[in-house]
Amino acid sequence: MKLFKSGLFFSAISVFESITPLVLLPFLTKYLSVSDYGYLYTIVVIINISTPFLLMGYPTFQSKEYYQSGVEFRKKVLGTYLYSQFYIAGFLGLISIPVYFIIGFFGLEDFQFIWLVLIFATSFLNAIFKSLKNYFRISFNTTVFGLGSFIKVFADIFLAMIFVYYISNSWTSKILASTVTTTFLVIFACLILYKQKSFQLVFNRQIFRNWVKFGFPLIFQRISQMVLNLSDRLLISMFLGTTATGIYTVGYQIGAAMQIFSLAVGQGWSPWFYKKYNSDQYDQKQVNKYIMGITLIAIAIYLLFITFGLKLLPLFVDLNKFQGIQQYVVIIGLSFVFYSIIACYTPFLMVANKTKQVAAITTIASVLNVLLNIAFLKTHGPIVAAYTTLICSVLQLVLILYFVKKELVNNPST
Repeated sequence: MKLFKSGLFFSAISVFESITPLVLLPFLTKYLSVSDYGYLYTIVVIINISTPFLLMGYPTFQSKEYYQSGVEFRKKVLGTYLYSQFYIAGFLGLISIPVYFIIGFFGLEDFQFIWLVLIFATSFLNAIFKSLKNYFRISFNTTVFGLGSFIKVFADIFLAMIFVYYISNSWTSKILASTVTTTFLVIFACLILYKQKSFQLVFNRQIFRNWVKFGFPLIFQRISQMVLNLSDRLLISMFLGTTATGIYTVGYQIGAAMQIFSLAVGQGWSPWFYKKYNSDQYDQKQVNKYIMGITLIAIAIYLLFITFGLKLLPLFVDLNKFQGIQQYVVIIGLSFVFYSIIACYTPFLMVANKTKQVAAITTIASVLNVLLNIAFLKTHGPIVAAYTTLICSVLQLVLILYFVKKELVNNPST
């Protein structure tokens, strides 16, 4: 019952958090130039790529350690992370000047130093916010988790409108608004954790070494996942043009609505699994039954989605303008059914510290995705990208199941 409630809660939060770009879209397209709008999402991509390097797999490490150790050790884990951020902030400050000169060397003379500071600050704060938010998730503190999500969505929308309209009709105003919101939420979360006495602000070298050893491969896993998610549209644009990209992207975005369920499974399942795994009540047969239940629910939602969702498409999309998107919706939606199952099995490898295998699986899938698209996009069109996404999701699931089965054989207690 707790698993069901947490899954439902995280589903609602995932849906709610996705409204920010949709609400801001008409406002930003009105007040930002086309160039500024393009610059904005280029910077957003850079921030999204930078954040995994700063996180270095900490949220997953934190989730794994939370139920494996006592209260005092948990305080040291969180305290070591927070303490290490002072060093990371110093490191970003040291490299900012040489990075700025490198950017200028490559011909981007109009790139201002303050922009680089803004990118570093936003990436740095995003990483801390994700880590603190994860703490409330794994401790099932849904009140603070939900409150933080609500504040972030409303503050992001409100401040973006205020900053863009009153300060500057520029992409920097939007990024600055996000930075201000995240700064407030990081301070807010730290105050709550301090009041709850949830951390000891000390630097434990052994914990830090364990974190780096565990989390370093997950940097490459996150980068590979980004390549897996974005490369198809970039390659379609390169080989087939922007019109084909636009049609495929609309179909992809609608099919990716199934991702709400897969994300909810990941956020609700992993803390439940880690808690169960480290308790005396852990029962592998019970866990298998839950995974089977989640799989059946994912299939049922998918069947409902393609049965009724496709009939409702004309209400949201001009099908004469975006012809053929239905086939992309069906294939992409199915791939996210497999990602829901992947989300259930990945924690098995995390508790066994098999992060290298997880990174390798995602890297193999991303490389295959790029190669198949390069080989067949020109001759067979965008449908190749959809089938490639599906093939890679199946491949990831097969490889994860292989390593999980191997781990269960070698370590029956897992």
